[in-house]
Amino acid sequence: QVKIFGDYVRFFFDMPCPTHAIQPQMVLTTIDQAVHRAKGSPAGPVHINCMFREPLNPQKTKKDIKRYLLGIGAWEKSGAPFTSYTKAQKDFTVAQANEILPILTLAKSGVIVVGKISREEEREQVLKLAEKLNWPVFPDITSGLRFKQHPNIISFYDQLLLSEKFQRNFKADCVLHLGGRITSKRWYQYVEKVKPKNYIMVLDHPLRNDPLHNVTVRVEAPILKFSEGLLNVISLRRPKDKFLTRLHLISQKIDQTIESFIAKDKGLSEITASRLISLQIKEGSGLFLASSLPIREVDMYAAVTNKQLTIESNRGASGIDGTIASATGFLNGINKPATLLIGDLAFLHDLNSLALLQKTKHPLVIVVLNNNGGGIFSFLPVAQTTPHFEKYFGTSHGLNFKAVRDLFDLNYANPKTKKDFTREYAKAFRQSRSTIIEITTGREDTYKEHKDLQQHIVTVVDRLLSS
Repeated sequence: QVKIFGDYVRFFFDMPCPTHAIQPQMVLTTIDQAVHRAKGSPAGPVHINCMFREPLNPQKTKKDIKRYLLGIGAWEKSGAPFTSYTKAQKDFTVAQANEILPILTLAKSGVIVVGKISREEEREQVLKLAEKLNWPVFPDITSGLRFKQHPNIISFYDQLLLSEKFQRNFKADCVLHLGGRITSKRWYQYVEKVKPKNYIMVLDHPLRNDPLHNVTVRVEAPILKFSEGLLNVISLRRPKDKFLTRLHLISQKIDQTIESFIAKDKGLSEITASRLISLQIKEGSGLFLASSLPIREVDMYAAVTNKQLTIESNRGASGIDGTIASATGFLNGINKPATLLIGDLAFLHDLNSLALLQKTKHPLVIVVLNNNGGGIFSFLPVAQTTPHFEKYFGTSHGLNFKAVRDLFDLNYANPKTKKDFTREYAKAFRQSRSTIIEITTGREDTYKEHKDLQQHIVTVVDRLLSS
């Protein structure tokens, strides 16, 4: 299994077969290095490949094991790592802040776009910075700010970008991008179209995150340190921006438009399910979003509830593999109940990981959007241009997941209405066992609903911009 994960792990080591010729200190220092690299910046998985000789079962030996282990006697009694690593201290100096300051102060139409950030204190400082700059904040679903009510946060910025009139009215000349990559494809299309003069990217690691090759300033610093550093050198708060107030009002109107649209839904669509999860998810719990449509539908249509949630996502291998396993690890990590919103193909590709849920302390509520295949491909031009679409892209399977209940000893529900979903979702959080809630939809219906709702939104946005 040498380098089976390629370059995706933070550290790899091929551990030799156990032998007295190798000192035990080598094993300990290797493990300590692996832990250090796993917890470093950027944090992530490591791979230690362990080789063993046959026979694989334990064998008696005449070797003096106690003598062999003499060199690690103090470590065995210490309860500490053999090698202790000090964490690298990253800072954002006053001099660095003063280099950034003129770019921000000269900008006429600035925007803060926030990708994945993990700590609440970072989010608080980002909002303080936005208030002082009086800039709008475009929050990705992974930022932890998407559900928050705040005058600078434009929660439905992705839907605003549907409007050509809005794009003509708001041409950002400076982007301050804090944290990871943005889910919204429309955001990147907008950036490519307006070509802001300055694009400042701030990440707490050296890895590249510049898909459009337009970053003009790259800052490697913790978001907290960066925000605090800028706040210390910005002397005056910018005057109130009428356009920011207007943006916030339009974002609220989009929220109301989505709510009205869903109220007319007599069944239970993907958009409705995503919206209901945002409204009814348990305060303080976790939300894990699978790739493809699930993360996008929550990013686009979730209600602004001001709930404190821990939000995570994972593309997985090829976009879908390993999602249930990742969500289970997330559940154990936060030590709280959690919801996984996942598509049918991602669910099928990781069914065996449902066995992990037998040993969890808290329940995982798995909401499966079963549209019988790869629903997101219906939104791409390929859906209209090839006779092979269904076979190679749609990949319909004709399955439902009811039998999974008995196979993995889980609870199961297949609600057909909003009322049924609300009841089953609330019930799932009261159970000790994890629950699968399967929502059966159709790809063509989902595509049409998205287009109909977005047309409503564009009409509302354009009318408000004209008034």
